[in-house]
Amino acid sequence: MNDLKFAFRQALKHKGSSLLAVLILALGIGGTTAVFSVADKVLLNPIPGRNSDRLVTLREVDIRHDSHWEVSPPLIEELASHSNLIESLTYCFQGPEERKFRVGEKDVTLRGATVAPNFFGLLELRPLAGRTFLPGDGSKETEQTIVIGEGLWQQYFGGDAHLIGRNIELDGKAYHVVGIMPSNVQFPFGSGDSQFWIPHVFTSEETNGDSDPRTRMWLTIARLHEAATLS
Repeated sequence: MNDLKFAFRQALKHKGSSLLAVLILALGIGGTTAVFSVADKVLLNPIPGRNSDRLVTLREVDIRHDSHWEVSPPLIEELASHSNLIESLTYCFQGPEERKFRVGEKDVTLRGATVAPNFFGLLELRPLAGRTFLPGDGSKETEQTIVIGEGLWQQYFGGDAHLIGRNIELDGKAYHVVGIMPSNVQFPFGSGDSQFWIPHVFTSEETNGDSDPRTRMWLTIARLHEAATLS
């Protein structure tokens, strides 16, 4: 107790040095926490969700010419039939252009991903609010739906708890907001490029026919069957 009293008196006597020491500690602790948060997301656990060690990406490869691409819709359909190897399969795509959101009286350009309806289910990602996509979402016969990220929700919609169930305008079209994903979900293209997700179901025109090189654009992710090894 005497030591504590002495230390307290010295701290009051040298207020400048004490304040500097506290600031240095605060900066050190804050900086370490920030670096660990980034390293944990990017290096230690880059893909959110459970059992990510069973996930693989698939690509089309031309062995003779040492060329490789993303996957075309016909091949995605074929790969999904290999149930002895693949438990489930999903796909996603991002075009080079930004998309225009209508927020109040102004347009905001953002980037997002077009994904399969089972995208979040395969990755075992849970929404912060609302739901993810249903099997029928993304087809031409159903209402256009969208899942947005927490950052977009907070920055442009003020964290409005009643946004789910309402329509927002994207590229001049109405999209029904069904869910909000937490800020740690930035997959597959990173925080600045995965601000929202739109579902897409392949049409018969896309899946029938040959593997057109122009359609080899879908990043394809599969969850391996429990009995299957990587080799």
